[in-house]
Amino acid sequence: MNELQVIIQARTGSSRLPGKVMMNLLNKPMLMWQLDSLKKLHIPIVVATTLNHADDRIEDLALSMGARCIRGPEENVYERFRLVTEVYPAANHIRVTGDCPLISPKITEELIKIHINHQVDYSSNFLVRSFPDGLDVEIFSGKAFKKLGAIDLTSYQKEHVTPGFYQNIETFSTMNLLEERNLGDWRWTIDVPSDFRWLESMLTFMRVSEMPEYEETYSFIKNNPKFLRVQEDVKDVLEI
Repeated sequence: MNELQVIIQARTGSSRLPGKVMMNLLNKPMLMWQLDSLKKLHIPIVVATTLNHADDRIEDLALSMGARCIRGPEENVYERFRLVTEVYPAANHIRVTGDCPLISPKITEELIKIHINHQVDYSSNFLVRSFPDGLDVEIFSGKAFKKLGAIDLTSYQKEHVTPGFYQNIETFSTMNLLEERNLGDWRWTIDVPSDFRWLESMLTFMRVSEMPEYEETYSFIKNNPKFLRVQEDVKDVLEI
């Protein structure tokens, strides 16, 4: 059994930006950028997608890049994760979502150290929001996930997988990683069309062939404030 395993939650059926994880971002699918970044962790990766025919291409991409793939219900994401932990058990699971292509391996490594050193059930970097939205990472132990399955989860908790941990703090121990610069209102997630156009424009200006690390992106935005994107500025059209 592996000590650590990454689980990427991904599907093409997003209502606000359909097919976003497979959208062509500078000549390769957005999910491929994320997989390339996470492979730097040298930790097994499992893509948890749906049984829908439209998500066959997600499975094809995952397998072509050396990741594993498990498929399950679209709305009950908890069940998808349960299937992953059953087929590929691990001592600790790292959860990320396919709409966070700017995910940071270095932040993930920092959270891993906190989680392992403190031996908690659940760790994240957004229980108190201080990192840009779009860098969300969560880690939970395999034992804690089994305990979560014994709870009568709500439909919301099944859809979002992990709220059962931090909404039951009397049952589960938790840790949170803070960003001292407090960038919690910055928006780096890809959820609407203008998010995607922002990312595409920024990567074009940065002239990168792989997803930049957190500090590189932060420094670029500080030096190019027209790319600063905060939550209240989200619109359908972004002009740069």
